[in-house]
Amino acid sequence: MSTADLASDFLIHERIRVRGHRVDEAYGLVAQKSGDRLVLIGLTPFGATAFTLVQVGLEVQSESRLGRALPVPPENVLRDFHRAHFLATDVAELENRRVRRDPDGVVHISSDACGYEATLAPARAGD
Repeated sequence: MSTADLASDFLIHERIRVRGHRVDEAYGLVAQKSGDRLVLIGLTPFGATAFTLVQVGLEVQSESRLGRALPVPPENVLRDFHRAHFLATDVAELENRRVRRDPDGVVHISSDACGYEATLAPARAGD
């Protein structure tokens, strides 16, 4: 999804956890959209930057501060962020992903084909 299609600017702080084949990773996630620019910053449990990702239009650039130690590519986090906030649907044809939204705002995205589940939850004070 192009950042030009996102209607308004925003700043979101949430937690993301990805579990699957030998992966169980959790990050703080800060997302800010200003104009046509979307920036995602993944934070380790200690608050250090794990990755940064910048999307302008459909162009995406990312940098992993953890190198190969980062088990979840920033581009995958971006796809799940888009699904959770802008493309959340129960339509099974959406790349064979299932999206479930809890009443408290937690979003679960799962794929049997990939064998993973991503959970995005609003950050609470102190997170």
